[in-house]
Amino acid sequence: MFFFYLIHLFTLFYLPLWAETSATPIIEAQRAYQKGLQATTFELREEAFNQALTLYHQLSQSHERSSDLNRAIGDTYFQLEAYPWAILYYQRAIFSSDRDNTLLFNRLNKAYQTLGTPSPPFNLPHQSFLPSSTLYQLLFWSILFTLIILSVSIWNISSKLRYAALFSTMIIFLLLGNIVISYYLTPIEGIIVSSTGLYRAPSLGQPQLLEEPLLAGSKVQILQAISNGQWIKITLPSGLVGYVPFENMRII
Repeated sequence: MFFFYLIHLFTLFYLPLWAETSATPIIEAQRAYQKGLQATTFELREEAFNQALTLYHQLSQSHERSSDLNRAIGDTYFQLEAYPWAILYYQRAIFSSDRDNTLLFNRLNKAYQTLGTPSPPFNLPHQSFLPSSTLYQLLFWSILFTLIILSVSIWNISSKLRYAALFSTMIIFLLLGNIVISYYLTPIEGIIVSSTGLYRAPSLGQPQLLEEPLLAGSKVQILQAISNGQWIKITLPSGLVGYVPFENMRII
């Protein structure tokens, strides 16, 4: 019972305080973004959007990256005309979204059109019987429910509690199995954030496999990290395999 009361106290006192302190940077970032939209000069516009971008990135480091936060970062990069980076964060927003992605797809296509490159087809991140965020929430509550049952069973051992613990444990393993399978079946993709050549081997001295460089905003599938992560082995939608410097791309 002590564990149950501890969780109750945490919910009552700590969570409201955490929500209040974490909301302030979000409000500041949104105000900076609106200030950029209303700016009358290029300098003030760039200063405001860069301030918003800094605040959004600070939030992404201290909290789990949500679809809304990725979308906000993508919007800010779009306003700064950094379209490859906007494409990267729009792709991340779609990847982590559990809602209708029509608005995100429209923003992504607009970024590709502004950049002047064709929009590639987007593959769903994984095939799962539930959205990823819902899976993690169910896993959390299942583990919490199991711990509460186990703590109660110390003082009151009954067949009903044993069956409840067994059932919740089965749910936990089912959710964990779905998460693991989804993770390993999902191809790792990345976005070229600055134009680069596609090299035959992980070295700038090696010949390039294409006459033209890979355009910024292009989406590729990642196969392997080479030379302490300095080079990435990728495959193009055409099936061509080569190497690009890591500094020229980011993982979705």
